[in-house]
Amino acid sequence: HLVMAQLKRTDKFLQCLPLVKYVLRKNWLVKSGAAGQWINEEEYKISNSEMETRFGFNLSRTLSKKNRDKLFIGKTFYLTPNVKPSTKVLTDIIEYSGGRVEFGKRKTLSQMK
Repeated sequence: HLVMAQLKRTDKFLQCLPLVKYVLRKNWLVKSGAAGQWINEEEYKISNSEMETRFGFNLSRTLSKKNRDKLFIGKTFYLTPNVKPSTKVLTDIIEYSGGRVEFGKRKTLSQMK
């Protein structure tokens, strides 16, 4: 679960997308604490239609997709040092999605085969 005050395209949001089942409003934690147990997540799902339109996605649809953690299986990525978001964040996103990040000098096509 990822808990947010409001839905924003943060590094943590992007890193969690391949793995989490729910993105929830923070009241879910408060209400769960008051109940002394984890409560049903359904009514605490977070959304932001403006953000979803701006970035062209639907969070509910994205979270319902199977194998999000396998999106980059078999893919190798080479990141430039000054890439944004940071190399660390992109590495996490790629690896959490099943991909690999190659550090150092890029291999030739024949070396990769």
